[in-house]
Amino acid sequence: MGKFGKKKIILLIFIIIVFFIAFFCIDHLIYTYSSPQKFFRNDILSIRSKTVLETEQGMYWGETKDDIFDGKGTYKLDTGSSFNGTWKNNKIDGNGVLVLKRFGTYKGQFQNGKRVGEGTFHFTNGDVYSGHWKNDVIEGRGKLTKDDGAELVGIFKNGELNNGSYIWKTADINLVVTIKEFDQSKARLTLKDGTVYSGEFSKGQFNGDCLVAYSNGDKYDGNLDNNQKCAIGKYTWKDGSSYSGEWNEDKMNGKGIYEFNNGDSLEGTFKDNKPEGTLKYTTQEKYYSTEWVNGACTKVEELDNG
Repeated sequence: MGKFGKKKIILLIFIIIVFFIAFFCIDHLIYTYSSPQKFFRNDILSIRSKTVLETEQGMYWGETKDDIFDGKGTYKLDTGSSFNGTWKNNKIDGNGVLVLKRFGTYKGQFQNGKRVGEGTFHFTNGDVYSGHWKNDVIEGRGKLTKDDGAELVGIFKNGELNNGSYIWKTADINLVVTIKEFDQSKARLTLKDGTVYSGEFSKGQFNGDCLVAYSNGDKYDGNLDNNQKCAIGKYTWKDGSSYSGEWNEDKMNGKGIYEFNNGDSLEGTFKDNKPEGTLKYTTQEKYYSTEWVNGACTKVEELDNG
């Protein structure tokens, strides 16, 4: 092969290389600018970038857009608080984890810089709330578990349980308090021995009309004051005998009627669970006037009629 032939071969190879380079560049340009999705993605990448920004309050690591927190990022304040999650126009927006020093940690949804939607807050004192938030405040259906094991379940309003139940279970008690319009109006308490209190509840105690079913089979239906029998109520023993009347300091004190299980009755004044003074004793056939001192009958007199 002559010298002229070699030059032709080299020229041909050069032309082929130039052709492939030109084809590749033209094809790339056509693909880039004919695909809106790819062009848009490239445009976004050119605006949003991952960077580190230092502010007067702390340090930010993450995505930005025109030097504004936008996208996923972490912001740590000099105070010790921090947020890791999604940002939009320099505000927390989307899902993330907010750590508030001295208060606790929130994990959940955000909108326009505030806790909105579903989220869980672990308080530094051990309490945990899981449920709905509105405008950075506990609002809506949720559950607050206290550090002592007690639970508040239901509808919250402005950070407090508005309608729902307060539940406290330990080895010795099972307490369920019904809350309506912020008022702890009704409750049910089960003690370890099986005794059950149910009725009106306020200030952490049974106050008002209540029913007590004792583990031994006795029961009380009447008024309670700070868990003690008071005012008017009826106590029924397991054997069928009962007392209906006045109570004070958890004892029969005042006027009342004691009915024996055989049908007889003793009516009059009682003091510290004992008959005191003059009381009327009634059987199915006769009536008696009786005198009592410190629970002991000292005199019995039959009456002509009732």
